[in-house]
Amino acid sequence: MNWNAIGAIAEALGALGVISSLLYLAYQIKGDREATQANTTQMRATAQREMGLAVATSEHLAPILAKVAPEAHELQPYFGGVLGLTDEQSVRLASYWFVMLRAHDAAWRMPMNESERQYTLESALQLVNGPAGPLWDVAKGMFPKDFSEEIERGRT
Repeated sequence: MNWNAIGAIAEALGALGVISSLLYLAYQIKGDREATQANTTQMRATAQREMGLAVATSEHLAPILAKVAPEAHELQPYFGGVLGLTDEQSVRLASYWFVMLRAHDAAWRMPMNESERQYTLESALQLVNGPAGPLWDVAKGMFPKDFSEEIERGRT
């Protein structure tokens, strides 16, 4: 074997090494992007959960929102008439249920196997098909389209 043949083989091996390095780098970037998206979703859900819990637990904020929030007035016939709650109690309960639905949405978006995803969806559906149904009817536009569509498919 001469030096030219050895050089050609070395160049071919070098090219394969560069190609495999680029493929590995693309794989790593894809994984990083998915992790970043999951982290962003989790941060948004945490912020929304904190805001909802602040309303649900605040002595001062819930009464104010009961007076000014249009959603509270849309839900009042159900909360006040069916459940017998005051405006303030209605706002607190709606905020708590909204937090629960946000938690389900955030969990549904996390990497998981199909049975875990189904369990998360069924848990959200129990809430929506149960007492929080009227809240879902008002708030479903505030959730990502794919989650809303899954919930709507499972509504009874």
